[in-house]
Amino acid sequence: MNPGDKKRTIDKINKVISGQNKKVETILFDIYSKLTKGEIFLAKNIKVAEASKVIENAQRDINIAFINEVAKICSKLNISIYDVLDASNTKWNFLPFLPGLVGGHCIGVDPELPGAFTNNRLCGFCGALDKKSLLTFEADSVESGGLTGLL
Repeated sequence: MNPGDKKRTIDKINKVISGQNKKVETILFDIYSKLTKGEIFLAKNIKVAEASKVIENAQRDINIAFINEVAKICSKLNISIYDVLDASNTKWNFLPFLPGLVGGHCIGVDPELPGAFTNNRLCGFCGALDKKSLLTFEADSVESGGLTGLL
């Protein structure tokens, strides 16, 4: 979800799903088919679906945070960030992000997950992985019956 986005509302966005077996995947597919007109992508397994969510959230946050910093620079230069973005949008490879809020309900957990995938060998900007956080994440997944519907 992208709060405030009138074009990509929850009933139109694509969903990535996975389950611990074919029966669960079928149930999830049926549920999401009724909730969205977007595509439903069945990930190879739950780990792939979760990793996809981590990447999507991190990428979005990094890009919005970058544009927020550019907006500060534009303000100091007394130019409009929106004029700069309009000019930048003329390029085929420009990723259109606007200044805004960074974060969300899952951001508190997601930065920890890459460390979990690397057996606590942290990389890049990953924070310190605390085993309790990982166990809580795994318990949440189990308590929900192992059903995972993402993005």
